[in-house]
Amino acid sequence: MGKKRKSQDGQGTMNDTQPLLAAGEMTAQFSDTEIATTTAVLERLSDNPALKGFARSSESFKAMLAAGYRAFAPAPEEKKAAAKRAKKTQREADHGALDEVGIRKMRQVKMVGMIGGSVDLPKPPRIGTSAENEKFIEDDEAKVAREIAAEARKIQEKAQVILEQSDPVFTHVEAETQEEAQQKLPPPKKLNFKRSCHICGTLFDELHAFYDQLCADCSTLNYAKRFSKADMNGRVCLVTGARVKIGYAIALKFLRMNATKVIVTTRFPHDAARRFSLEPDVEFFKSRLTIYGLDFRDIRMMHHFCAHIRTKETRLDVIINNAAQTVRKPPGFYEHLISGEAIGSLDPDTLNSVEVVDVFRVGDKYLFGSPDITAAEAKRLTMNIKRGGSSEKPGLLHVVEKEGEIFLATPAQNATNLGTDFIPADAGSSAVVTLKDVVPVSEAASMSQIPLMVSDVTAAAQATQLFPKGLYDRDDQQVDLRTQNSWNLEMGQISTIEMMECHTINTFAPWILISELKSLMEASGPLDGTVLPEGIFFDKYIVNVSAMEGQFYRNKTIFHPHTNMAKASLNMMTRTASAGFAAIGIFMTAVDTGWITDEQPQHLWEKRSLQPPPLDEWDAAMRVIDPVLCGIRGEERVWGVFLKNYRPTR
Repeated sequence: MGKKRKSQDGQGTMNDTQPLLAAGEMTAQFSDTEIATTTAVLERLSDNPALKGFARSSESFKAMLAAGYRAFAPAPEEKKAAAKRAKKTQREADHGALDEVGIRKMRQVKMVGMIGGSVDLPKPPRIGTSAENEKFIEDDEAKVAREIAAEARKIQEKAQVILEQSDPVFTHVEAETQEEAQQKLPPPKKLNFKRSCHICGTLFDELHAFYDQLCADCSTLNYAKRFSKADMNGRVCLVTGARVKIGYAIALKFLRMNATKVIVTTRFPHDAARRFSLEPDVEFFKSRLTIYGLDFRDIRMMHHFCAHIRTKETRLDVIINNAAQTVRKPPGFYEHLISGEAIGSLDPDTLNSVEVVDVFRVGDKYLFGSPDITAAEAKRLTMNIKRGGSSEKPGLLHVVEKEGEIFLATPAQNATNLGTDFIPADAGSSAVVTLKDVVPVSEAASMSQIPLMVSDVTAAAQATQLFPKGLYDRDDQQVDLRTQNSWNLEMGQISTIEMMECHTINTFAPWILISELKSLMEASGPLDGTVLPEGIFFDKYIVNVSAMEGQFYRNKTIFHPHTNMAKASLNMMTRTASAGFAAIGIFMTAVDTGWITDEQPQHLWEKRSLQPPPLDEWDAAMRVIDPVLCGIRGEERVWGVFLKNYRPTR
């Protein structure tokens, strides 16, 4: 055994001992004749001193002897250079193996509607001119077209050939069982350098087929948990922030486990509907999904939503408080979504796939309804306002008279009392959205276009550079090329508006949902309708999605104190209130999702390109719903705890 030492890349340790050549590899490099000739030359030099003198005067012999010294007795600098080359080769081999694991392949798969395989997602350009961005889009579209054509030719050529699957296809579609999922995994690979497990810290060199930063034990547990199940039939679930990423995965998981109904919330319900309608099994769950358009910054809207749910729904078994704001995005980030949220923008197939509930404010009340119903009502209100009066007293409803501009249910000019550093939008700002006709957009979507801070208002040219049109990530989210965001700012640099938004979304909204829907949950009895004895309650669950940033004892940087504060508040709400809820059969926990997203500005991502987040959205989703699944399966029903890596922590 060679001595151990720290690897240069800081990932772990490596062995000084070089790996042994495989049997037969020597003969593949040198023929028997070459070896015999070399042996004969060296033996004659050894036996005849005169030949040694001749060798020192012959350039060809000197070159041969020098090569021998380099191979068997190298100078210190040569030895150092050779070791450096060998280490580089080993590291490159490790990086190649890491790139082949499932979690990295999954990052090249669009999350919505994909059942397997992978696609190449090009890196966006650095902040550049509009012309450079346009060329990037044009080249990318041409590349995709070529790839599609090439793939089509392959399919046609092999139409009569039965293909044998060789490489594993990693996907977020369900496996039949956890055991089946494990059995389909290829064996681990051996790394040259040891790595430190992200979860337990153990050094490992056996690379799991799916995870690149977890040891064998942690990989086995986490991969099995991805396929964990429970019978959700009869259960009604509410999942907030379910348009993309973790919330989307949670909603899909509940639907695929036969939940009777899944209610999801998002500011952009039409976009969410399009995403769910693209899933290959949409026919299986479409009648059980309802999407509400809500903005959690609007406390009054939250109250009306809870009243609406208490009236409409007969039971509620699960609340997943997933919606959160970590890094605030300006209006320009969401601008591309607005046209798709206009009334009448949803195609009939999507409307037939899922139930969409748009929300409009009418005076001091809110209108909840399908896009068709809301469209007719919005048109009536619009005509009343245009005629100069309305018995409805629409309040914040407003029509933009300028032809070609969009009708915002909540216009920017009515938001001046929301913050002291408010800057109104102008004609050149990114908050101006144009359509062919004046059309209404729901309350939640239009609120995303209200600039509240100085940084929210950007000239059109700058907005194109920061949020290049047509450039989206694997979640079909707008690419954000800002060089700074609140994740790397400290107190005194972060707007009070952002701090208040963060708390409203991350803490106040969950408080309202839990407080005002508690009675509906408490009244939800056994699925078969039986009446339980007094003091016995049917099990229900609340999960508050939190983070370790909210823990006081943890090491902290000086950055993003506002998000840390909000998570600490959510954790303490869970800790304090959970005992009272458990007494009536509602089991409330807080869960850390694990690291799945790099919140740093994009230009800093490449510094960590060789060590990306160790988990993905499905890992996070399964962490969140694990206390629900365990409880429904009849296992331990935990409450009042903070769960990290499927285990309670302090």
